[in-house]
Amino acid sequence: MKKPKISVLLAVRNGAAYLQAALESISAQSLADYELIVIDDGSSDPTPTILDAWHDDRMIRLHNQESLGLAGALNRGLEIAKGDYIARHDADDLSRPERLEAQTSYMDAHPDTVILRTAYDVIDEAGRQIETQRQPLDDPAIRWQMLFHNAFCHSSVMLRRRTAA
Repeated sequence: MKKPKISVLLAVRNGAAYLQAALESISAQSLADYELIVIDDGSSDPTPTILDAWHDDRMIRLHNQESLGLAGALNRGLEIAKGDYIARHDADDLSRPERLEAQTSYMDAHPDTVILRTAYDVIDEAGRQIETQRQPLDDPAIRWQMLFHNAFCHSSVMLRRRTAA
């Protein structure tokens, strides 16, 4: 298999309720040049069964017998990631079909950008949109925002692989 452009990291622990939809939203991406690294962080629900039934040659599956926590699970996935870019996606996330393509195009056109985020919709358990979160775009506003809270929605982030090691 050739080196993928993007490594999508999806850490999951007991995420069966939404995992199928999350996998489908990555599978539906308009840009198919990615590997999907799924780290099952010691799930005790039907998560492993859902992953067993998911057949996609781009998926690499890791299983932690004991939970390492989100950071530990993601670091384990990052160790094997081969893509130029790392994209995050959680088990309860839905990405629009053009997400990876749009983010990759932006990163390719802006080589000095090391991390990129998107606006995002907050939805409820039934999939109804509750609100849209749009964040500042200019550097000073982002820096100001970071003084008070996390300015990046983790699951909307893409970053350059070389900066993640």
